[in-house]
Amino acid sequence: MLGSVFILFATSTALAAPVPAMPAYRANQANYQAFSPIHMVLGRSPAGGFPQGAWTVMDSARGKIMAKGSFPAPRGWNALHDSAVVIDLPPSLPAGSFRLEAGKTKLGTFRVSATADRDLFRIAMKAFYHNRSATTTTPEFAGRWGRPAGHPDTLVRRHPSTGQAGTFSSPKGWYDAGDYGKYIVNSGITCWTLLDLAESHSAVFDTLSWPIPPGKEPALLRELRWNLDWMLSMQDRDGGVYHKLTTLRFNAMTELPHQDVGDRFVVMKTTAATLDFAAVFYKAARVFAAKDSAYGVLCQAAAERAWAWSVAHPSTIYHQPTDVRTGKYEDTVLSDERLLAAVERRINGAGDDFWLPFRRLVDQPRKEASWQDVGALAIYAIVGHPEVFGADTVAASFRLLERARILADRAASTAYGASIDSTDFVWGSNAVLANQGILLLHAFRHGGDSSYLVAARRDLGYLLGANPFDSSFVTGVGARPARHPHHRPSVADTVLSPVPGFLVGGGHLGGQDVGPNSWQCRDYRASGAPALSWTDQACSYATNEVAINWNAALVGLVGGLVALRECAGGCYSVTR
Repeated sequence: MLGSVFILFATSTALAAPVPAMPAYRANQANYQAFSPIHMVLGRSPAGGFPQGAWTVMDSARGKIMAKGSFPAPRGWNALHDSAVVIDLPPSLPAGSFRLEAGKTKLGTFRVSATADRDLFRIAMKAFYHNRSATTTTPEFAGRWGRPAGHPDTLVRRHPSTGQAGTFSSPKGWYDAGDYGKYIVNSGITCWTLLDLAESHSAVFDTLSWPIPPGKEPALLRELRWNLDWMLSMQDRDGGVYHKLTTLRFNAMTELPHQDVGDRFVVMKTTAATLDFAAVFYKAARVFAAKDSAYGVLCQAAAERAWAWSVAHPSTIYHQPTDVRTGKYEDTVLSDERLLAAVERRINGAGDDFWLPFRRLVDQPRKEASWQDVGALAIYAIVGHPEVFGADTVAASFRLLERARILADRAASTAYGASIDSTDFVWGSNAVLANQGILLLHAFRHGGDSSYLVAARRDLGYLLGANPFDSSFVTGVGARPARHPHHRPSVADTVLSPVPGFLVGGGHLGGQDVGPNSWQCRDYRASGAPALSWTDQACSYATNEVAINWNAALVGLVGGLVALRECAGGCYSVTR
């Protein structure tokens, strides 16, 4: 486990007059990265007040003052209708143990490590191995969370919605979330995000490794290929791609993969799934070209067939069959998927005549990426390839920096220092925040404004403990991590701690899991305060489930920070 922060609260002393109770201290509970922006948060004291005067940061080993300043005024936040004080430390702290003090009162302790980002990246990437389908996860690689193989998916039935009959083989892949389904749409944003790290920062991620079964490619590509191989099997002969592979209904929470023996089905081909597939495999063709040329050629051919099918079927929308009760991933707006696939095809050599109809989609307002809206991914790709897109890079850059400025201003002015707004607290709000951090890093690399980097660091700190719950939202990371995720392997196994490395969904007011049934939760929502509407219970699929796209957002954020520090030649400065 990563190093933890142990929080101390000062209330009184035995030999002196009582000291007023200090405000609640909130910090990144994993190690902070050395020589990087650091922030901490102080909430209200039990009496309702905020700290005033001076603060100092002391080196715990040497008793030396490392930083000092004055407490700023508290900031409000519409996500909880309360205020907090945010303290920013200079990005100059080396590895070591430190304490934050107000006068002679210790508010809390924290650690700084030279490998903090790498450590978190490894544990978050390892979660994908734990969620592999159709394989035994052995103690050698999975530790005490090893389990037997489940869902070989060698005899998958075609659902009547496909217009076909019979069975086919579709093994491998990652379980999508807390259930055992496999979904193309969600695999799309997940794989694109991870492939982008491999493509943009190959010098870093070709050498960064963690314990997974060996192979000829770097660890990141080995893990990716497990899911890419499954995605390839989901493409029909005509080029169209099946939307998902699941049972007809979710299985019991108490079943491990090998105990779920219900029939598995693929459900209808859709344009969204096919476009997501095309975008991923155009990108995979480039990434794998130098590692396995034959696989790269295979990926390019698959992407071309998918593109052709999407042109012939421009609006085949997913409709959930009446006998299917698993995740929908319905998407009726396809312009963003079409833009992303077109951008990736253009990078792979499609000519000006092909690209011309898509130019109008570039200069449109964009938010951070989600499975429903992958338009931001297209913007990142355009900005990253100015030699291909020429003048269109200007419009893409404008839209990227436009959104980044909004997010950075939020992080600089609101309680807890995060870029998320009350309207962003939707299902998977923690992933919204992580994807905002990714957007901020792209903007920093493109424009060099250090406020974007500071905001991205704050977003990561929020996820790791600098939040109203004083909890890390990543299982197995921090002093008080989420311990009861809605994740079948974590619930069904006999291990007390959940599978580590998963980002849980986060707060929002939807309450889809609140109700009187035994498998639903008591109402945990705080009226008008989405940032306080989270519960660490396995019943809460609305706030405490895990998902591969959410983990990809965490990995993309942390991986981007790793790349900033370690890319060949120090190509990005963290101080400019």
